[in-house]
Amino acid sequence: MNEPVIHSTPTVSVMMLAYNVKKYINDAIESVLNQTFSDWELIIIDDGSTDGTTELIAQYAAKDSRIKVYYQEHGGRGKARNKCLEYSRGKYIAVCDSDDISYPERFEKQVNFLDNNLDIGAVGSQSCSFCEEAIFDPAKIIFWPTNPNKVYQGFKQGKMKIANCAAMIRTSLFKEYGGYCEELHRAQDYEFFSRITQKGIGLTNLPEVLVFYRQSNFIQNFQYFKENAIYTDYANYRLSGGTKSFNEFNRRVISKLRQNYLILNYWRFLIIMKVKKLKLYRNLYANMS
Repeated sequence: MNEPVIHSTPTVSVMMLAYNVKKYINDAIESVLNQTFSDWELIIIDDGSTDGTTELIAQYAAKDSRIKVYYQEHGGRGKARNKCLEYSRGKYIAVCDSDDISYPERFEKQVNFLDNNLDIGAVGSQSCSFCEEAIFDPAKIIFWPTNPNKVYQGFKQGKMKIANCAAMIRTSLFKEYGGYCEELHRAQDYEFFSRITQKGIGLTNLPEVLVFYRQSNFIQNFQYFKENAIYTDYANYRLSGGTKSFNEFNRRVISKLRQNYLILNYWRFLIIMKVKKLKLYRNLYANMS
């Protein structure tokens, strides 16, 4: 680990949300401590954990003054992200999920990119999925577009096109365009990035893999798929100027017809993911032959 560079105002504020992640958060924090770029502060928001996460992150904060821990009653990701923004002092916000692992050079490369590309508001990277052990596997790379225009066009079509788990964002954007929608327990990142692309802010992803992204399954279960679809629908509703609360909106869209539509889309998603998985392993096998 590099000797820490401690400034009164750090360059990077690391956003980490913690809710019952005692099993994983140690790896996430260690990956921040092991960054080659050391001018950062780590803001951890404990969102009402009950599994021992609270005690574990307090131990880290006691050892390194760059780590700050704040607590709140369980209120969801949108609220926790905004609380983190309240305490962040850095020029850039680095999103680090509490169950993921950043490569050591991640901050260094992203800070350098943003410093030298003033027309870009946020930058992600490629990521590599894993379940238990973070081992690089070319077949598990999650690819994201590196052309800002393709990122813009993707969001215009309602698709998430920046790797939020690897995102570094200019803090000034939150001050100018507002924070995350607190009613969104999922897709609050999609809503924020869509909102700023509508304002002409450029987004992109670096071509390198800079984050190990934890997935419990290669393919999402239906409950996760359904929740994500509903919250994404609500995000699009808000982006189009809708003012109803999530509960009001949810009562309107959860009809039998909507349920059937989600089930059909889920089966389509399953088929696509299985085909992708087969193609990835076929290509990997061909390259090894």
